[in-house]
This record gives sequence, C-alpha cells and structure tokens, in this order.
Amino acid sequence: MTIIQELEQLRSRFPDCMIAAFSDISTGMVLTASHELTLHQEHLDALCATGADILRGEASSAIAQNLALDPAADIVEAVLLNPNEVGIFLCAPDMGADALCCACKPGVELATFLDTTRSAFQRMLGHVSDRKAG
Repeated sequence: MTIIQELEQLRSRFPDCMIAAFSDISTGMVLTASHELTLHQEHLDALCATGADILRGEASSAIAQNLALDPAADIVEAVLLNPNEVGIFLCAPDMGADALCCACKPGVELATFLDTTRSAFQRMLGHVSDRKAG
C-alpha cells in the first residue's frame, strides 16, 4: 500500500478525520495528503507548521521544559485540543523530518484513532525507508 493509500484508508475508517498529511517538517512541506474537498492550501500549510513547531520547534522545547522532560529528548507524538479541531502529530523517532499531521473533528474516537495512526505511520515510514534503500 502506498503512502496516499494509507492516508485515504485512515480517513475512510475515521470520518471525523478531516486531514491526514504526510509532511517534511524540516521544510514545512506537505508531501502528500488526503483531505475534505473544501480544504484550502493555507489550512494544510498551517497544520504542517503547527506540527513542525510542536514536534521540533520552540513549542517543543517549551513543552519539554514545562513537563520537566529532558529538553534534549524529542517529542514524537502530540495531541492539540481546540474547540473545533483536534490536531494529532507524529514524527519519526530517529530525528527524521517525516511527520504525520492530522486534523480531526472533536468527536473523533481519540484512543482508537491514535492507535491506528501509529500503525499507519510506521508503515508509511517503511515505504520511505524502502525507497531510500532501493
């Protein structure tokens, strides 16, 4: 299954998932995404920028410091709750730039979505690894 197929499958399984985007957070670029038809590019860009900040940027450092975590440790998962949207962000644990950034409606079954998203993201990272090796 390709990365876009993984994203499409994730969204079809969870109708409350409005955006599932595979991104390069070092450049702030969405590499491929599955989303609702009415979505504007600005929303994709903002989601990726939020993911980059919360996983590797200034917000990441502030979160680690406020939670008494090792500031040198990487945050590899984050959930951002807003009244109208739930942001779910995962990044490669090896300091890679690959990330999965999702925006869901508040009614998403968060625990189930997170478990499914973790598995899907690992498969996506496998696709990237296979491409680099081949």
